[in-house]
Amino acid sequence: METAVTIEDQEILYPGTSGLNDPASFPARLEALIGDMSVRAFARKAGVSDTFLRQCLAGRTEPTRTKILAIAEAGGATVEWVATGRGGPSDQPAIGEPAPIDRELLESIIEISEQVLDDIGHELGAARKARLISALYDMHTGSNRESLSRETIHRLVSSTV
Repeated sequence: METAVTIEDQEILYPGTSGLNDPASFPARLEALIGDMSVRAFARKAGVSDTFLRQCLAGRTEPTRTKILAIAEAGGATVEWVATGRGGPSDQPAIGEPAPIDRELLESIIEISEQVLDDIGHELGAARKARLISALYDMHTGSNRESLSRETIHRLVSSTV
């Protein structure tokens, strides 16, 4: 089954789309985001009028980019899913929502950093220690993951001392 959607006189086909993932079913995705809340309560949370949301639910109006952002944030969903139905509602952190912290990794980084600082007999101020720990955490959670080792931390600590 293919669904045709016309956008500015250009037809785009989305093979096999249906339900919440159908780009044309914004009202269904909005309804899913509202869930058990009242339309008025969700509208207040998103900072839009409940009249506007009711028109969207009825398919009589489409939201602007600004309103899509507000709706996504209020619903804890991704902008892409709210706008297009692609991906999952929460494939990635929602707007304004930080990525979850790996507490075990953070504890290991802090523990090893403090050991290395003690070993070399140096103490860092709070701001420099925060920058060091942030850099180490970013190194270990980014796409270019480096293994957590005393040598890596020692190298970084030595460069900040």
